[in-house]
Amino acid sequence: MPVASELSIIGPLKPAVRRETFRAGLALLKSHDAQRSTDHSDADEFTRAPDENLVGALAARAAAAALTDAAIAGIADLGLAVPVR
Repeated sequence: MPVASELSIIGPLKPAVRRETFRAGLALLKSHDAQRSTDHSDADEFTRAPDENLVGALAARAAAAALTDAAIAGIADLGLAVPVR
């Protein structure tokens, strides 16, 4: 019988948080290069580091959602063109 594990949600949650944060940055017109992080590898996004847990992953998700909400709320004209690379 499968057992629920925090590892089952942290793997897909980390890259989803990174993407949402990146997209919120685009809405705030931050440059693509300014948002790049070089302190991790792609594999790091799908694995749980020793200091990571489900509570922290969910808190990061909530922070990313709040950033997105604030970014969208701060755009007076949602018809504003957003640069696409």
